[in-house]
Amino acid sequence: MSPTVRLLALVLVWLVLAAVIALVPSQVAVWAWLGAAAALVVVGDAVWVACCRPLAVRRQLPARFAFGEPGEVGLLLRNEGGRTARIEVFDGIPQRAVAADLPWSGAIAPRRELRVFYPVKLLERGPAVFGPVQIRRISPLGLWARKSAHLAPESVKVYPNYEPVIRFALLAMQHRESQMGIVRRPRAGSSRDFHQLRDYRDGDPLSQIDWKASSRRQMLISRDYQEQRNQAVVFLLDTGRRMRALDGGVPQFDHVLNAILLVAHVALRQGDQVAVKSFGG
Repeated sequence: MSPTVRLLALVLVWLVLAAVIALVPSQVAVWAWLGAAAALVVVGDAVWVACCRPLAVRRQLPARFAFGEPGEVGLLLRNEGGRTARIEVFDGIPQRAVAADLPWSGAIAPRRELRVFYPVKLLERGPAVFGPVQIRRISPLGLWARKSAHLAPESVKVYPNYEPVIRFALLAMQHRESQMGIVRRPRAGSSRDFHQLRDYRDGDPLSQIDWKASSRRQMLISRDYQEQRNQAVVFLLDTGRRMRALDGGVPQFDHVLNAILLVAHVALRQGDQVAVKSFGG
């Protein structure tokens, strides 16, 4: 239990009155009675908040977090006592995390429960640990604050940012890949597979004309090609110390990792094989 700013202000007022009473010795008794009455109020306020039943707390964490993307965490607070509880709540978020809505402050009616949801952004991949929930309960007169810790530490996993992959998949379902910067273009070379036959167009090379189909239909027919599938795409990922440099608050390593996720998703969707190798310290 710790004193609040209101209690410190009350003590300061009492000391100022003591300085004034020093100039008027006849009013010492009045000052002493005021001090005794204030002390009884302060002690009673402390005893009340010390005897209150602790709150029941539950925490709801997402199954996984994406690096740099906010995830919603829920706290279920229940007041089992018969008096309204004025509290301040701060969840034990991991060290490299940002939660702009914490600490949360409010009141819970007697025998009622309250759900608090707040977004938290985790800035480090791998396992992250949420520590105990810290609750600061204010006394009825606001003179004391009782601190308590609830729940055991909980571990969650933080994965690379897969949000662009999900966005690409949704756009691909709507046939809007161009909005992601993915455009299909023919490329000259021998590593191409036959796609279909089509009518001849001005500018098509003679080597692209299918003479057998042209003779049957009595018109020029061209072959259409597509990029060869079932290719092996290998990503080489630099894991050296220089990749720890921050770019926009995010390490360059994570920028590259997110890009690999998206390109690998595109390659797998087109029937290619994907592998990832790393090098560096």
